Amino acid sequence: MSRGDPGRRRAHSSSGQSTRFTSAGLGVRVSLCPPILDSRDVPKIWPSVRRVVSFLIMLRSYFRFMERERCGKWMPRKKVACARRAGHSGDCHTPEAMERARAYGRARRATGRSVVPPEAQKRYARKHRLKAYGLTQERFDQMLAEQGNACAMCREPFREGQRIAVDHDHACCDTKLRSCGKCVRGLLCHLCNAALGHIEHKSEMARAYLGRAS
Repeated sequence: MSRGDPGRRRAHSSSGQSTRFTSAGLGVRVSLCPPILDSRDVPKIWPSVRRVVSFLIMLRSYFRFMERERCGKWMPRKKVACARRAGHSGDCHTPEAMERARAYGRARRATGRSVVPPEAQKRYARKHRLKAYGLTQERFDQMLAEQGNACAMCREPFREGQRIAVDHDHACCDTKLRSCGKCVRGLLCHLCNAALGHIEHKSEMARAYLGRAS
């Protein structure tokens, strides 16, 4: 065929070079783009694609979560409404507790390990001790107020930060906990609690000794 024949055309180039089409003696240049993605490149970029998709899914879930209403359930002990989202699982939390949880998460992500403030450690230890004696924080505070913030035995006022011993009847309970809570007799200082323990365990021995000595 001649050069000006409408049926003549050059072979398409896969390198992106221009190819000339002729029709009725008019020349039209069309730029053919190379393939955007080769099948051999798919395994290389697939991890990046997965990360982008995962991030978009997480972002959508986050915005959906933020659009949910607050729980708003009234917490009589804390005298504040719950700051968690509606339909949450577990216990309700105050705004202060939520902020502490966020600060803990930020500190843990920054250091890569668990970070527990000293105040939280003391609070957890105190809660564990009260649970071991079958008491709640409200009951403990009530007993402390009834005793006038003093030892029930020697009547010495408790100092700030002083360790308070929970006295209970050791013969009452046979459970995994130290006490069932019903046999708790009072709050004592460390010296009175130790002295009472010696008196209870060695009172018969002391009477026998005094009887022999007299």
